Amino acid sequence: MQVHTPFRRNLFKAAIALALCAGPLAHAAPDPALRPGDDFFGYVNGDWLKTVQIPADRSRWGIAGELAELNNQRLLKLIEEAGRNASAEARMVADFYHTSFDEAAIEAQGLAPLQKVLAPLAAIQDKAQLTRALGASLRADVDPLNATNFNTENLFGLWIAQGLTDPAHNTAYLLQGGLGMPDRAYYLDDKPAMQTLRDKYQAHIAAVFRLAGLDQAEARAARVLALETKIARSHASREDSADIQKANNNWKASDFASKAPGMDWKLFLQSAGLGQQQKFIAYHPGALRGAAALVGSEPLEAWKDFLAFHTINHLSTALPKALADQHFESEPENRTGT
Repeated sequence: MQVHTPFRRNLFKAAIALALCAGPLAHAAPDPALRPGDDFFGYVNGDWLKTVQIPADRSRWGIAGELAELNNQRLLKLIEEAGRNASAEARMVADFYHTSFDEAAIEAQGLAPLQKVLAPLAAIQDKAQLTRALGASLRADVDPLNATNFNTENLFGLWIAQGLTDPAHNTAYLLQGGLGMPDRAYYLDDKPAMQTLRDKYQAHIAAVFRLAGLDQAEARAARVLALETKIARSHASREDSADIQKANNNWKASDFASKAPGMDWKLFLQSAGLGQQQKFIAYHPGALRGAAALVGSEPLEAWKDFLAFHTINHLSTALPKALADQHFESEPENRTGT
């Protein structure tokens, strides 16, 4: 179909208008030194790129960062208002927030609060208790479509959204999880750079165990990395995860036992608070099968170390400074130096 010149010109103007409204140039004008037909990106963003100042505490900055900062400021205002509220429930929100910043109190309590959390994990004696603990760790902490967030330290990720072929009803999506590094490539790629990252990650795991006061830190770290590597082998690639057509796998609750054997799925779903849910979407069916088989086959001690490490790692920012600092140093951008 031939597109007439006036239509093309108007379409081009509309594209510029959208870019100016949606992109970083909401704060700047087009770069007059550039022609949009020669360098449209530079024309739209050039002035902003020349003038913007990246905050000293950020490695990157853009309109998304500005919006996040604005949102945080508004949330802080709401929290401060909650602290002045007559309602005890509202004040709890402010108390929770301010407690997380009371570093003196955190240091004074030391590891005592953490030990209360780890004790039930250390007491696990069979696969049924393990399955309950794994189910209890499930959180709605991934979003494969809106935020393309596939990563969770928990064994599986949970997402609640409209069904892909049933938009009239919300559905529980189960995604792959259980990795402390971003995705399967970090565990399975044989490039020297990836091996270096694995070595640093194992050292981080061992450091977390030592700082948490657990014995045999190196042996525990080796078990955790070995287990996560086995989990990674059944994970889908990032490319496959982004292919929504491969994700539309409708499973009934009764299907899990036959489609992903090795784990007591009924017990897992009950512990996760999904015992009454009858319909699911297995976003990563291969990973569900792989993880369930590993629950059945891998030694109990490896799983207990896995749960202990990820529990500590997840809570690190609310623990004494040594653990919080170790967690910060372990972030991928800090491990890689980028």
